[in-house]
Amino acid sequence: MMKKVLVLAVAVLTVVSVNAQSKFGADEQKCKENLSMFREYYKQKSYDDAYNPWRWAYLNCPEASGNIFKNAPKILKAKMKADKTNK
Repeated sequence: MMKKVLVLAVAVLTVVSVNAQSKFGADEQKCKENLSMFREYYKQKSYDDAYNPWRWAYLNCPEASGNIFKNAPKILKAKMKADKTNK
């Protein structure tokens, strides 16, 4: 009986771990590239340039880094200021 329970538990855990998606989303390499680009632009205070890689990371791998949400206000404010139709 104990052996059956153990086998069942291992099977369930295996299925759950196989189906679990990594924090980097479906395209791990592209997520890491966009995170890196947005962080470098952010450090240089080039918020307008940081927008596109930030947006990609926000939409495709939001769990990859807390900086996606932490840095969002500055990036979005800069984008709104740069938008000529917003004035």
